[in-house]
Amino acid sequence: MAIPREMRLSVLTAIVDHWKGARYGPTVEEIRQAVGLNHRSSVQWHITNLIQEGYLERVPRKHRSVHATKRGEALVELLNGDT
Repeated sequence: MAIPREMRLSVLTAIVDHWKGARYGPTVEEIRQAVGLNHRSSVQWHITNLIQEGYLERVPRKHRSVHATKRGEALVELLNGDT
């Protein structure tokens, strides 16, 4: 299993990729399946950390609202080698 930092980057990438494909945010379960974690609480832990680090944000009391900030999108582009 990846170390937490690598997994957080996988979670961030899964969220960005989902928005590109579906134009709405993924559920915690969809993220869990995409990155191969065993528990939704693990996904939530990574999401909380990514929000605290400034890579994600969400609209309070709205489902499927977690999305990458410009900083988060830039990091995913850098990791993917996009220009």
